[in-house]
Amino acid sequence: MSPVRLVLTVKGDSIQPRRFADAVRLFQQLLDDVDAAYSPDDQPTMRWQIGELMSGSAVVSFVEAGRRPDGHPDLDVPLLCVRGVRELEDAISEPAIFGLDALGRIQRIGRIIGDGVSGFGLESPNSGERVDFTPTAAGHAQRLLARSYTLGAVEGRLEAVNTHGSMRFTVWDDVSGYSVRCRFDETLFDEVVKALRMRTKVLVTGRVRRDADGRPREMSEITELRPLGAASQRRGVLALEGVYAAMEGHSLDYLAEIRGE
Repeated sequence: MSPVRLVLTVKGDSIQPRRFADAVRLFQQLLDDVDAAYSPDDQPTMRWQIGELMSGSAVVSFVEAGRRPDGHPDLDVPLLCVRGVRELEDAISEPAIFGLDALGRIQRIGRIIGDGVSGFGLESPNSGERVDFTPTAAGHAQRLLARSYTLGAVEGRLEAVNTHGSMRFTVWDDVSGYSVRCRFDETLFDEVVKALRMRTKVLVTGRVRRDADGRPREMSEITELRPLGAASQRRGVLALEGVYAAMEGHSLDYLAEIRGE
């Protein structure tokens, strides 16, 4: 099988070496983000490297690093990236392909545009599909990130922990039955490892991102990670708000009052 490639073309008159390196790094991380979304334990199964450099462009090809994700034997990550960027160029609607990490990369890539760089061309040679990455995609990603979080919590069993790239762990939400990817910083590392070893349920509080059906799918800016070792522990109002996204304002105040919180 020939290696799958993503062709990255710099558009414009010139680009500084440092900014070029930043662009290559961010697009490589975008490939990792998409790969991880289809891989076991949210960890990429492929390794990416620069396969060729030409005037005005860089060709990034991957080398297999383990088996392909279960159920996705023909996964074409570059093609998914091209289609995801195209969706962001067309409208302010979240691509099914991109999660929060990927949207963050798109936003940061947009900051490279300017000072001689008008945008980037992305092409998946195996499929023939291509797209121009412009400030429009970055702006749409920024708007999606700004409105994608509400304060809340999820409760469930803490499973996989991943420190590849951004640090994150997975909680299987008791209410929705879906996995919730939780991004955390180094200050919580010991607590996360301790909770994982305890093999118990946890209550995670922070900013929650939900899917179109209102189910929590990702968390960031985590303020609390509390093991729930006793079955008698009840959920607070904040946790309820994490489940019922439409409940806000006086409704939460009322719940807090009647529950004595």
